[in-house]
Amino acid sequence: MPFVAVHRTRSIRPQALLLVLLLACGLVGLWVVDRAVETSRAAGERAALRVTEAAVQAVRQRLERSLEAVASLHAMARYVRLDLRAEPLAEPSAIESYLVKLAREGRFGVLQVAIIDADGMLIWSTVPGVERGARSMDLADRTHFRVHRDGWRDPYVSSPLVGRASGRWSVQVTRPLLDETGGFLGVVVVSIDPLDLGADLENLDFAPGAVATLLRQDGIILTRSDEPVAFMGRSFNAAAVGSFATRPSGSGRVAQGPEGGARLCAWQRIPDWPLVVVFELDETPIAEAAVAFRRLLLLVLLAVLTGLGAAGLLGISWFGRLRERAEVARLHGAAQEVRTLLEALPGAAYRGQISATGEYRRRHLSSGIVQVSGWPLTAFESQDFYAGLMAPGETESRAEFLRRVFRLSDAVAEYRIRSAAGPWVWVRDHCRVVRFTDGGDHAEVVGLIIDITSERQLKAQAFATAKLATLGEMATGLAHELNQPSASITLAADVAAFEIDRAAAGDLDSARGRLDDIARQAMRMREVIDHFQVFGRMGESKEGVVGLQDVVSGALKIGTGMLKAAGIGVTTDLPEALPPVCGQLVPLEQVMVNLLVNARDAMAATPPDLRSIAIAARPDAAASQLVLTVRDHGHGLAPEHAGRLFEPFFTTKPVGYGTGLGLAIAYGTIRGFGGSIAIENHPEGGAVVIIRLNQAATGAVAIENAGENVVEVAGGDAFEDAWAAGPPRAAVPAP
Repeated sequence: MPFVAVHRTRSIRPQALLLVLLLACGLVGLWVVDRAVETSRAAGERAALRVTEAAVQAVRQRLERSLEAVASLHAMARYVRLDLRAEPLAEPSAIESYLVKLAREGRFGVLQVAIIDADGMLIWSTVPGVERGARSMDLADRTHFRVHRDGWRDPYVSSPLVGRASGRWSVQVTRPLLDETGGFLGVVVVSIDPLDLGADLENLDFAPGAVATLLRQDGIILTRSDEPVAFMGRSFNAAAVGSFATRPSGSGRVAQGPEGGARLCAWQRIPDWPLVVVFELDETPIAEAAVAFRRLLLLVLLAVLTGLGAAGLLGISWFGRLRERAEVARLHGAAQEVRTLLEALPGAAYRGQISATGEYRRRHLSSGIVQVSGWPLTAFESQDFYAGLMAPGETESRAEFLRRVFRLSDAVAEYRIRSAAGPWVWVRDHCRVVRFTDGGDHAEVVGLIIDITSERQLKAQAFATAKLATLGEMATGLAHELNQPSASITLAADVAAFEIDRAAAGDLDSARGRLDDIARQAMRMREVIDHFQVFGRMGESKEGVVGLQDVVSGALKIGTGMLKAAGIGVTTDLPEALPPVCGQLVPLEQVMVNLLVNARDAMAATPPDLRSIAIAARPDAAASQLVLTVRDHGHGLAPEHAGRLFEPFFTTKPVGYGTGLGLAIAYGTIRGFGGSIAIENHPEGGAVVIIRLNQAATGAVAIENAGENVVEVAGGDAFEDAWAAGPPRAAVPAP
């Protein structure tokens, strides 16, 4: 009996131990499975969020280009309004014709450019059939009119609606039209096609199930890359909109997207516009992958529990290899998503290594270079092929640009490359250091090359417009400068002819003297005319070193007549020993002429005996710069205008008396030469412009910014590098 009891005890204990062991292993195994699934899911979400953050940045940059075009159209349409208000032309102006052509071609997604007067009546539109200048349609009930009528002065973006003039779905981007006193004149409207914009976003094609959405800050959806018609005008998730309002950018899980279901998203607000860009990824694939992964792990756990011993060890080994393969596959998928994102960027992304001497070795170049240059991707397998596409003389300039990247860790340059079709293509190269290697001797860099040919054409038009406006300002003064010597020539010629006919003693000597006077006056007229011809040409100066005396002298040759006609005297204090500065003659002359014109206009109400301009220069040895000042005795600067003086198209002059480009061009030109410009109120009244330019050192590299060969490495483009950090704020101290 005792034997039987002992036998039963020995037969049960191994089974119980096995059962306890299996139970313990099962509980531990379940805990391990849950943790592994949660870790895998979290890693998948983090990778997806990184994709959304990179994608929303690309989408925002794409939309900012369209909004920059809209801002330009607003500025151009403002002048259409002024033309119609002052004196409607019998035929459309060049700006009107350009806007009509642009709208009909649907460039930048524009459906219509229109103007609404202060009563809410449509008075001009690019839509065919709208009579020019006639009050053809009442739009006073439209929200985008009423908000500006009620005092809103910033840009306004309407919710999607069907335009009454165009008859199509559109988003109205509006700005108010104001008179010189800030009075409300009406509204300029640029109608954007949300469906075309949605299709443009869809073409980015970041990842399956990805959706890019553009919405207002109040949560109204303007367009989407997926089914825009079904969602336009609907409200985005309220909780998410609250997050958008508190932070300019971010990422995370949205409990419910506009179409329902959990989404992973990233968002960014567009600076200076009441808009938010959202990029969403469906979380369902990540959840499904986690479920599948959990099932797989449970099967593995069952195999481990069943096998025990050696079979268990083999199962654990297999499980480890399986997880490793899954991780490799996940990393491969993430790498593929990154490659897809790079290919979708609006340009050519590249990665490489540079040295302190500017030597570059490429590691990767995306297929976007094909769209930029037209050359096949296989052509760029040679390291030297891209350098061979650059304009003659610009290879060394790009080497200097790469050296600047090495020093500053971030830089931008613009230069030309030869396209496969033959013409030159202007590109902007933005390069940034990722990390330094080899003890700091080399740097890993990434960059983006985009086509800016059209952008530079628009800039050239703006410069030409400002040049023509300046020459127009000089016309009256030119007539005065030429009339005076012309009258002297006529009088001297008549007296000389009389004396020659009389041929009395001493008359021939007197006549010879008068003929000399005629020659001197004719030479004076020729100098004035020749300098206007030089000033009127764009980009013909090839020098990188110039004297301030020549700049001031040339500007006064052009502007003296204008200043004399306005009763304004000029005093100069320019020491002969001033060293030359880095710059170019004609652009710096244009800056000086613009400053003289502004000084003249500022002294329109100044008593005649106080109308004067003082020009002085002095060296700043500590900074290796020359400081040039131009002071007037006008009304000075108003505090509310201080922060906007250098903005393009901003002007405090009456309607029809300024383009708003003079100071913007001056700012870009001076910054392009590595200098600075500021405007302050003078303690004794009036305003003073302070320009600082770098002294030209021996052996300095000339800044080549004229004619055909332009590589912006010393200072950057006037409207790009100069404005990269934002416009300066003019100082306005108390008088």
